[in-house]
Parts: sequence; structure tokens; C-alpha cells
Amino acid sequence: MENICTLDLSKLMDIIQAVDIYLPHPLTTTPTNIKFAIVSDLERRCYTGSRRRQNYVDKLKIAKYIKDIKYNIQTAKTANLGTYKTYQPYLLEDLPRPLQFYSQQSAPFAFYDYQGRQRVKEEVANIISNGGKERNPTKKKNTKKNGKKEKEKKRKKSG
Repeated sequence: MENICTLDLSKLMDIIQAVDIYLPHPLTTTPTNIKFAIVSDLERRCYTGSRRRQNYVDKLKIAKYIKDIKYNIQTAKTANLGTYKTYQPYLLEDLPRPLQFYSQQSAPFAFYDYQGRQRVKEEVANIISNGGKERNPTKKKNTKKNGKKEKEKKRKKSG
């Protein structure tokens, strides 16, 4: 199977490196080498930042009693009609609160999650093709510590 794949790839491509960031597992191919990168869910959540945002949204839900409302609503498959009828007024009273919470307030979180998912695809493709993000020393934060180091370097050069 591997020989067939490499033969087909060598016929189709000369020295092309292709990275398809829309695959669930990014793939880089050259005529001599095929690589798959499989990222665990934990790594994917770390790259997207979704865990941090989910914790923040959960805190907001607890503060506005949304979690209690969601867990106390009876399902449509409730077998006993009497219990369902007792929860109907409860449902009608408390349903506007979650609907209001999930309207415009949570839209940015969904958008940030979307951005994170796009970032993960690009980052995993970058990891597989050239080892990931490369540190750019020119983009370091200009902190007091860095300023002191630069002054010391200038003193050593001049002195």
C-alpha cells in the first residue's frame, strides 16, 4: 500500500510540498515522504483556547443561574404527564433567561472558538511542515529586563 501511494505521488508531483489544513489530520507529502500529524483533543483545546473560554462562560452561567435552569428543565420524553405539567409554568417563567444569555452575549465566544479552530489547523500544518512557530527575537516584549540587558550589551561593546 505504501509503495502504491509513493508511486502515485511521485508521478503526480515533482518536489511539491502540499499541506491541506482542512483535513482532520493534516498531511504533508513529497515524492519520498508522507507525514500525518495527529493532534490529541487536549493539544487542540490548548491551541484554540477553548478551555479557557469555556471556563469563563461556565462562570457566567453560574452567576446568572443559567446552569440551574438548564438542568431542571424536564425533557420532552418525560413518561409521567403530571410531572411534565408541573414543570410547564417553571419552563415558561425561566426560559427567557437562557434565551437572552445565548443571544448576543455569547456570540463573541462562538466567534473566538471559530477563530481558534482555524488557528489550530494552520498551526498543526505549520508544525508538520517546519516544526511549528519559530521564535522571532525582534518581536520580544520591550520590558525593563530586556532594556537592562541591551544597556549592558552596549556598555560591553563600548568599554
